[in-house]
Amino acid sequence: MKDLLRLILILVAFNTNVFCQVETLETWKTYENTQIELNKIIGAWYATDSIEYAINFISINETIVYIDGIESGVGGPYSFRLDQNGVFVNGSAANWPPYYCTLFLRENNLLEIKYWNFLGPESTSILYKRMKSD
Repeated sequence: MKDLLRLILILVAFNTNVFCQVETLETWKTYENTQIELNKIIGAWYATDSIEYAINFISINETIVYIDGIESGVGGPYSFRLDQNGVFVNGSAANWPPYYCTLFLRENNLLEIKYWNFLGPESTSILYKRMKSD
């Protein structure tokens, strides 16, 4: 029984889908100090494939911005560090290991968000567009 448990632990430790999310690490390192001006990101964004699906970037204090409308991890939102220069594009949601996401402002009104989760090395990418409200 002990040998079977050891074998399972070894297999899990070498499973690159769980522990070696290479794409995530490379993206995080590449954009580690990249920021977006707060006024360019704060507010409502709508999925390009459905205006029914909206998210909001909300500043809760001088150091944190979070996404309202996307729950991940253990039920908490994705949050991003903020300083006087803007919002850092790498964010995470509470989980172990954390669920990561990266913001890419493609144009003034087009935002791509890449999400990673625990079980896969691939990201999910969703495009959002800022629209004028009536």
